[in-house]
This record gives sequence, structure tokens and C-alpha cells, in this order.
Amino acid sequence: MLKLNPPRGIARSYISTFAKIFVLAALIIAAVQTPTFAANTERVEIVNGTGRTIVALESVALRNEWNGKDLLGGRVLNNGDSATINYDPAVRYFRLRIFFNDGKSITWGKIDFNDAWRLTLYKATNGKYTYAKNSRG
Repeated sequence: MLKLNPPRGIARSYISTFAKIFVLAALIIAAVQTPTFAANTERVEIVNGTGRTIVALESVALRNEWNGKDLLGGRVLNNGDSATINYDPAVRYFRLRIFFNDGKSITWGKIDFNDAWRLTLYKATNGKYTYAKNSRG
């Protein structure tokens, strides 16, 4: 009877490759389950009630720098239009900035998205832009 015994180097090579794949898969599974990778899991609807056209919308965590990422993705929100944006529920407060089609912008700070499912942006009777929140029930 003929016995086939692979040389030790080949057997160790297969085991080493398997171990690397196993460790890599375990790391990927662990990373996906961490809160950092669970970002942008909640949604809030932004309604344009300003009477003007919004061409860009940005939002960042309260203490973060603006990243220039337009959450509308090139869409335009005419008065009455809405868009749903995703945010990280692990962050408590956000800043929100909108840009109008004439180049002007409005910035709000310390908005708590976690207790709202809709934000309606509008111009108050005093002429200042503000927002109203529809709270989660």
C-alpha cells in the first residue's frame, strides 16, 4: 500500500493560510458588530418650508468640523419638498446647515435628531429661519 504524506512545509502552509482566513473573518465579523460600523442607522425627514429652494444640506456631530458632504446628493428641495437623511443615533446633538440657490446659508446648532422623526425648516414671523420637530412617540 502506498502512503502519501505531504511534506511538512505544504501541510503547514495550508494550516497557516486557513488560520489567516479564519482570523480575518473573525475580525470582519467583530468590526461589523461594533457601534462605529452601525452608524447612520436612524432616519429623520427634513421638510423645506422656508419658501426658498434648498440646494444643499449638511449635518455633522455638534463638535465636529464641517465635512462638506451634501446629504441631498445633488437633489434640490423646493418649498414643500422633503428628504430623508440617515444619522448615527450614538451621537446626541448635531449641527445642520442648508444652502439656498442664491448662495446664502443658514446654520443651526445643537439639534437632537434622536427625539424627532421630522424637522420642518421654515421662516418665522420675525423673519428668522427656524425649525419645528415632530417628536417620536
